[in-house]
Amino acid sequence: LKRPESVIRLINELKRLPGIGQKTAERLSFFIMRGQRDQAEKLAKSILDVKDKVTLCQTCHGIGLAGAPMFGEKISWGDRANKDLDKLVEIVKNGLNGMPPMGMCMDCTQEELTSSVQYMLDALN
Repeated sequence: LKRPESVIRLINELKRLPGIGQKTAERLSFFIMRGQRDQAEKLAKSILDVKDKVTLCQTCHGIGLAGAPMFGEKISWGDRANKDLDKLVEIVKNGLNGMPPMGMCMDCTQEELTSSVQYMLDALN
């Protein structure tokens, strides 16, 4: 039985992920096919959101551009690492020094900004 081209493409893309071989890719593709459409849409949106939104943070925080505290480097965060999460999110929303408002993510929600800041703080531990 020949698989539809869309299934073959999905399996091939899944195999590109680290640690995913042919059999695991097949199992995952069948799981996705059996699931609800909204589950597949949430997965696809989550992948795209990470690519679109987390990359924006990494642009500056990956290299310390314009004085941005570097991801995972506690020393570069200084006293910012001890600030209240809400205060840090407010700084992200309004911008500070070289950081533009919203960290260049003008369509990010409050929840996404908060999650991004929390993610960066968690990387300091």
